[in-house]
Amino acid sequence: MDVMTGNRSPSDARRPSLLTLVGLTFALVVFSGVGDVAAVEVGSGSALIVEVSADRALPPINTERAVIIRLSRSVEALRIGAIRASSLSVVGGGPATRVHLGGAVVTDRGLEIDISGDVVLDGKAGAAGDARLESGGDLSISATGTLRFRDAARRSVVLLAHGGIELEGRESLDVSILGDTESRVVSRSDLVLRSGAPIRGDAHWIAGGHVRMEGLDGRPADLVSPEDPIVISTGDVSFGSYTGASLHVLAGGSIASGDITINGTGSAGTTIGPANSSTFNGTDTFADLASVIMSDSTPVVIDGSVRPTVDLRAGIDWTTFPGGAPDPAIQEIPGGSVGAVFAAPSSAAIGTGVISFSVPDGVVLLSNQYRPAGGLTGGIQSSSIAATGSSPGDNGGAVFVDAKGSADLNTIETASYHLTAGEPAGNGGPSA
Repeated sequence: MDVMTGNRSPSDARRPSLLTLVGLTFALVVFSGVGDVAAVEVGSGSALIVEVSADRALPPINTERAVIIRLSRSVEALRIGAIRASSLSVVGGGPATRVHLGGAVVTDRGLEIDISGDVVLDGKAGAAGDARLESGGDLSISATGTLRFRDAARRSVVLLAHGGIELEGRESLDVSILGDTESRVVSRSDLVLRSGAPIRGDAHWIAGGHVRMEGLDGRPADLVSPEDPIVISTGDVSFGSYTGASLHVLAGGSIASGDITINGTGSAGTTIGPANSSTFNGTDTFADLASVIMSDSTPVVIDGSVRPTVDLRAGIDWTTFPGGAPDPAIQEIPGGSVGAVFAAPSSAAIGTGVISFSVPDGVVLLSNQYRPAGGLTGGIQSSSIAATGSSPGDNGGAVFVDAKGSADLNTIETASYHLTAGEPAGNGGPSA
């Protein structure tokens, strides 16, 4: 390891246990070998540039200034642990580069990671069990290869940003962080997921702005989820087709999607249902979202862990909840420099392609009358809805539609399995 600090290069500082840089206009730390540094502390008068040209795990970094980490194309493995800085930028790398993020990375302003190669955020790799990225401004992660998030029980993955969040895996965006109840992605402004392939989105996505899942060309990207995603937004939500377990999308604005195919349920701790006591805004729980009263006073209970579910609710007035809009977790970020940006929703419209189930006993709720925001209008449109049984004895599903404006649903099927002689009968489901 070589150290350059402003105008001097102390070559005798080969393996200090603590590297302290104070009172300099800038500090340059070059990691060119396997030498060990336990921690880097930089005073308020310094900016820190870290040059990495060999595989290694970076020591903890603590500074009040900006940190720039630059990787050479030869780096294949870099592990980033705890960082506390004014802002952070990680750039460079090559086709074989893989950056592992574990531990807590906290910035007062922006946090940007733009890597040629792969980026992995892994709660299982964190020294304290968790992986957290917290930004007082925008948070952006871009990988030319794969961007992958993984968690496990007591190994949470959390992304928090006072500004917007943008996640891009050009070859693959692969997120599976429903293993711990604390795992989530929370943005005070827009939340954008981008990839050149279908996006795996097994997470709780919470945004104070719009949510967009898009391809590299800006068109809606397809979403897959073997587990059970929840999307909560104060603005509009858009994505392409969806295939996976129960789907919950609750928006303050409109919802636009392609075809939706449900092939199973989620678990009680990951879905909206009466048994999920985790909070979405620091006060109100996902269980509080399970009870729905239709505009004609019909009660409906949503539980994506018991029945395969399509739950789309648009035009929600989040101020009607005791905890308000879904972003108080942002307050955990100290010194955040960007205020809340709540995007104005475009309408309360819901538009989907074909909604279908590959499993029996499904539930569909399409509503823009749930805690409706005044002044927002919009109808509900779906190419068709088929919540039918497919095997002997299967029950048909239930479909509930509650529209402010027009409801254009083409066809709705909730029949049980069509029998031949001697096969057991299932029950057809209601539609309202």
